[in-house]
Amino acid sequence: MSGEPMRLCSCCGELVPLSELEYSFAYPDAYYALDEAARFAPGTRCNDNFCVIGERRWFVRGVIPLPMESGDMYRIGAWAELSADDWRTVWDSWDERGSDLLPPLVGTLANHIPSTYEASTLGLNLTLRLHDQTRPSFHFAGTGHPLEREQLQEITPHRARYFTGLGSGDKA
Repeated sequence: MSGEPMRLCSCCGELVPLSELEYSFAYPDAYYALDEAARFAPGTRCNDNFCVIGERRWFVRGVIPLPMESGDMYRIGAWAELSADDWRTVWDSWDERGSDLLPPLVGTLANHIPSTYEASTLGLNLTLRLHDQTRPSFHFAGTGHPLEREQLQEITPHRARYFTGLGSGDKA
């Protein structure tokens, strides 16, 4: 790991490589819950950025930004469930310049971050902000959830590494 950017964790004093600091979900939890036949049913499809289940549930992949005390930004890759109309807005704007000028959209977090909080993250209300050339970002307000507090405050590299360690399961 020579030459790799490192960050000193303020809570344990350990150097943490930045490359070890990202956790993400491949699909929304609702898609994971489907059996194989249902995943291939008409009206159900998923790719790296968009997922539709039965033409009734609409998901988009984005990131939950968490500022780090080092000045870096840690991102959890996750999915949000949107209304069909808002999903189409994201679909139509995905590769368009100026998408960052669109107003925020509302949705709910479509993944449970395991073994982290007493209360589930699944279903947390969020706003989704589009960005030119990067995935949308998810922001929480008024949820009272610890994840919202971590998003508003800084996390340590040690905490980011904890999130990344969750990726050893089957949903990373």
